[in-house]
Amino acid sequence: MKSIFTIAVATASFFATPLAANAASFSKVADDNLFNDLNPDLAFVAEGRMGNNAMNGTHELNFHGANPFNESQTQDETNFVWSNGETYDFELRYTASSGLTKFFINEVEQLSDNFSGPFSDIFIRTRATKDGSSINVNNIFLNGEFLDGASSTVAEGGGAWADSMDYLRITGLSADEDFTLTGQSTMSWGDIVPKNSHLAFQIKVADVESASTPEPTVIFALGLASAGMTLLRRR
Repeated sequence: MKSIFTIAVATASFFATPLAANAASFSKVADDNLFNDLNPDLAFVAEGRMGNNAMNGTHELNFHGANPFNESQTQDETNFVWSNGETYDFELRYTASSGLTKFFINEVEQLSDNFSGPFSDIFIRTRATKDGSSINVNNIFLNGEFLDGASSTVAEGGGAWADSMDYLRITGLSADEDFTLTGQSTMSWGDIVPKNSHLAFQIKVADVESASTPEPTVIFALGLASAGMTLLRRR
């Protein structure tokens, strides 16, 4: 049997893995309450959502979050049609010198606007609220570096409120440096077809005070405690 120390080291490595190219790291955030506890200052949000899943009416893709007085106000939006269970490639590309930010689906530019910093983190949020629906965001790369071990955020519909969402947090970014985030998203649904943002993924780019970023020793301690509890339950 593996020792508690060995399991804790693995847990700490999983939740605080550095990305060598840009000194970024990633971890998980359980729900909106814990996200809000970080007191993030949004720079912008790229969103892919169900909308009305048609090329007219309610939009399916948008940039929002740049207006601090109305964070739901969109800066750019467009229509898109999702196929049930189909996987789509996405790319979010930010140019520091101009603030020009572009969002692509399957290599086709869908959104474009200029945003200013500061920002330090990316939060990839998935949400599925209707029974039989789910969304998966995986195969995530930041500046060509694969987020190995924590690259998937999944929310299954029909469960408790906290189970209807999930966050992947990437830390260590700067508005003074270009970044490119790529990945894949898959939306699925059953007899109940979700509308608007009841099935969606968001890429929230935000500035978070350093005090809210867990130290590696804190993450290690949490992993040690969790591993210990797991072993105790199995006895």
